[in-house]
Amino acid sequence: MKAKHTDNILRLAREIQEIAKGLAPGKRHQIMNRCSRVNVLIRKTKDMDTEDNFTSRQIADRYNAKKAVFEAMCQGRKVSFLDSREFEVSEFHTTICKIRKDIDTKSLPWELKDRWISFGKYGKRCKEYWLERRMEP
Repeated sequence: MKAKHTDNILRLAREIQEIAKGLAPGKRHQIMNRCSRVNVLIRKTKDMDTEDNFTSRQIADRYNAKKAVFEAMCQGRKVSFLDSREFEVSEFHTTICKIRKDIDTKSLPWELKDRWISFGKYGKRCKEYWLERRMEP
């Protein structure tokens, strides 16, 4: 619902509540309660719009991150979860899985390669990924 319409509905509900103050107690409470219910529903709608925008932004951010990782690998770069901050990805392995799926489903001329690497003071391990062009048969 557009903000202009929402504001108009809220304003009209307040006006109705003011008019209802002059009515008998039974009718007054009935109208006041119904106006309050309208206000609650409008606020819930506003909250849902905000959540939808947030979700849409998250989806767009994930798509852009996947695209950036894929482009970096297409340019010959090797990447790992150690690059998560650069690409603004919280679950790097999920991004790689989606890239692998895209390569398969879209029959792209790439092969996703990986190997274990060690990093850090205690020799922790993670996978490093890169792309190699497929040889045409």
